[in-house]
Amino acid sequence: MKVILLKDVPKVGHKFEVKEVADGFGRNVIMARGLGMIATPVNLTKVGQEITKAEETAKLRQELIKKGVQELNDLELSLTGKANKEGHLFAAIHKTDIVKAIKEQIGVEVNVDWLVLDKPLKTAGEHLVEMKVGDNKATIKVVISSTE
Repeated sequence: MKVILLKDVPKVGHKFEVKEVADGFGRNVIMARGLGMIATPVNLTKVGQEITKAEETAKLRQELIKKGVQELNDLELSLTGKANKEGHLFAAIHKTDIVKAIKEQIGVEVNVDWLVLDKPLKTAGEHLVEMKVGDNKATIKVVISSTE
C-alpha cells in the first residue's frame, strides 16, 4: 500500500513523502494514528499544494528573519545583576536572560540557539554577543550594571 506521510515517522520516512508500506502497518498504524493517508491522485494533488504553501511560508519567514537580524545589529541591551566590589556577578547572565531582555526591551522574539555565547557573562560592564541565523550575523552590545 502506498501512503503519504503527514508527519515524520521513525524508520519509515519524513513528512510529505510517499512510501510503500505493508497493508496492515498502513491501516493499523499510519492511518489509525493520523500519521498518513492513502496515496490517491486526489490526495497527491492536495499534498502538492500543501508543499508549495509550506515552501512559500518558509521563504517568507526566512526573509523576515533576515530583516529582523539586520535590525538587531548594533543593538544595546541593559541588564542588571548583583555583583561584588570587583564587578564579578554572583549569578551569571545566560543566553536565556539575554533573550528575555531582547523580548522585554525591544519586543522581538529571538531563538536561544541564534546567540553565539561560549560561556555565560560573569562580569559587569560591556560585552559583545554575536547572533547568527544561517548566513546572517548581528552584534549585540550587552551592558551589565552591578547592584550591590
